[in-house]
Amino acid sequence: GLRELRLDRNELGFYGADALAAGLGGRSKGRLGCRLQVLTLRENSISDDGVGRIAEVLKTNTALKEIDLCKNEIGDLGAKSLGLTLLANKRLAILTLQGNVVGDIGAEGLAIGLERNMSLEDLDL
Repeated sequence: GLRELRLDRNELGFYGADALAAGLGGRSKGRLGCRLQVLTLRENSISDDGVGRIAEVLKTNTALKEIDLCKNEIGDLGAKSLGLTLLANKRLAILTLQGNVVGDIGAEGLAIGLERNMSLEDLDL
């Protein structure tokens, strides 16, 4: 099956992120779940709401190892959502958030997740 998906600069926005989140969902309702390991979503205007949807399903996704969310207008709320994901997700190794608008509050949210997460090896802000 598909292991790597690159959707850079496709203007996905919230609705595209929401559709991707549905596809990334873990095992439920008899589904085997997504086996995607690398997801690149650079420059898609996903914003806080879109990354919130993706972050929610990443809490239970056990396949994805790397996600690149560079330049997606993600701010403090989105970063806090990802921080909560890091508390639950034990598989994600690389998270790239470069070129977003994460401030002190968002960084604090990420730090909370990092305190307990042992799988993340690389966080690029």
